[in-house]
Amino acid sequence: MAYKHKIKSIQEILLNSFNNSEIKYKFIVSLICRDWPDIIGEPLCKFTRPAYIYNNILNVACMHGGIIQTLNFRSDEIYQKLLEHDYHYKIEGIKFISESKAH
Repeated sequence: MAYKHKIKSIQEILLNSFNNSEIKYKFIVSLICRDWPDIIGEPLCKFTRPAYIYNNILNVACMHGGIIQTLNFRSDEIYQKLLEHDYHYKIEGIKFISESKAH
């Protein structure tokens, strides 16, 4: 008898096994951090970091207000690059915040 099972990635299994949404969000943010240079670009990667997810919005900590302004202009492009990576979770938007508010 042949079994027809959909093979799942370890990432998908881990995301589905988390009941605590805070742990799930932290895991997703860690996956985004891994891909961050590809999403935002190497130069800006040095001055920004994915901080946390709140209400399905990825909050990105930035070291300077000028960087926040620059990234706000590119937010649609960055969001599309974020969607190209499959995190098995629906992120509805990106918010750029000051590093001091990220703690």
